[in-house]
Amino acid sequence: MINRNEVIDYTRSDHFKKRARQRFGVSKSTMKAWITNIVSHGDFCRTEQENIMFLDDEEIRIVLDTSNKSLITTYSLHDIVWISKRSNNESMNKGVINDVINSLTSSFDGMLRRQNKKINNIIKALSELQEAHNNTKRQDYYLDQEKKIEEVEKALFVELANKQELVKISKSILCKG
Repeated sequence: MINRNEVIDYTRSDHFKKRARQRFGVSKSTMKAWITNIVSHGDFCRTEQENIMFLDDEEIRIVLDTSNKSLITTYSLHDIVWISKRSNNESMNKGVINDVINSLTSSFDGMLRRQNKKINNIIKALSELQEAHNNTKRQDYYLDQEKKIEEVEKALFVELANKQELVKISKSILCKG
């Protein structure tokens, strides 16, 4: 079992410090607080290598050497830009990375289109319900339609929240502004 408090005091390799600065904008003065936050909230994962562990928090991974008590490197778990930098300018790797990016973009675009279609259908149904509701004269139908309108409005809010989540994930993974 690893002691979280000890990890905060692990030595930081020059490579680790450089990567934290490059990838996450962590300065020398904020390094310890940044690491403390990740250690406090992150999850430790064993690797196939006996003395190497990962510490993951949200999108950040820190690689630890537990035998030497040092932090080796850090990187984003979901950053396509990071993957492309790892390609070492080899055209084959760039082609594969471009294929991955295009596939992810296409998938998210398709999901967003389907989500927009769902939302538009719900809005259309809501509009039809409201029009029928406005034309209803009988009290019992009127109350029943109000309940249906409430249910459809709830469904609309759920689908709008789902769309927001899709957009958020898309921006995060694909580095879209």
